[in-house]
Amino acid sequence: MNESLRKYLSHGYYDKYSSVISLVLGKLGESIICPKPALAKKTENTSITKKEILIPSYSSQNATAKQIQQYLISKNHPAIHLAVIAGSISDNTENKYSDFDGILIIDEEKLSKKSSIKSLRGIIDSTSIMMKNQDALQHHGWMILWKGEISNYNDNYLPSEIFEEAKTLYPEGDYKLILSILPIEKDKNKLIRLVTSIRNKLKNKINLKDFYYFKNLISELLLSPAIFLQSSKNINCSKKTSFEIIDQHISAKSRATLKEIERFRKEWNQDNIDIAKQIKQEKLNRIPLISINGAQTPSSYLLWLSQNENDINEYLTEINNNL
Repeated sequence: MNESLRKYLSHGYYDKYSSVISLVLGKLGESIICPKPALAKKTENTSITKKEILIPSYSSQNATAKQIQQYLISKNHPAIHLAVIAGSISDNTENKYSDFDGILIIDEEKLSKKSSIKSLRGIIDSTSIMMKNQDALQHHGWMILWKGEISNYNDNYLPSEIFEEAKTLYPEGDYKLILSILPIEKDKNKLIRLVTSIRNKLKNKINLKDFYYFKNLISELLLSPAIFLQSSKNINCSKKTSFEIIDQHISAKSRATLKEIERFRKEWNQDNIDIAKQIKQEKLNRIPLISINGAQTPSSYLLWLSQNENDINEYLTEINNNL
């Protein structure tokens, strides 16, 4: 299945041209640019590891997870093979502003008509907006996998460990996931790209005043231990586990820096954000030369970053040099 279709399902567009059409014409634009159905290419399975994971049904009481669960059940789209919630919401350790970490496994063979693609896009868009009720500054939607990819599973794309602590949202009931995992190869460029992205954000003091942009920076910092372990040590693990493992591979000063970032994130507060305005800002800022103010970063958060920036850069240098 081509990547343009995956991106279309996630965002409603797949390149600059389609982005403008979907932005200007809304749902009609998304309908016009809908990619043609394309079945995944059949490839030889060269996996050496099979993993069976029993994913229990989600039964906790997070309001956003319950809303999305009921919505998916009511829509019952044939192409949605599996929808799970991962991360802190799945293990009931979330705080007030935890990200909604959702994974969709899509049966590509059930997307043989444009009508099925467009209806699926509508479901993904609606549920992505629901995620904003959990976190108004949510910077990602669903992670989308094709059903064919679980038979040739790339652990570097999404570590399979994430499914071990996940819960099923759809279909109802427990689900046994069987993965055929491909041999793992180090991807040093993944860490290099992430470190470059973080450093560019740190330098852009004007953009950091935008709370959405600022939170994206903090999210990338919290992801960095997992990407470092994957890129440098060939260890694929969840974000949560990575903070335990990385202690063995970095200096005491870097460990202290990570703990300070964790502490800061746990005390996070983003009350009084206008969700509708935030969604509009994130959409319209796709247009070149147009900038609309969303939620503003609290001055105390910018001060915290200023006080810790040197330590953060030293940590980034250390993990980058350890490739």
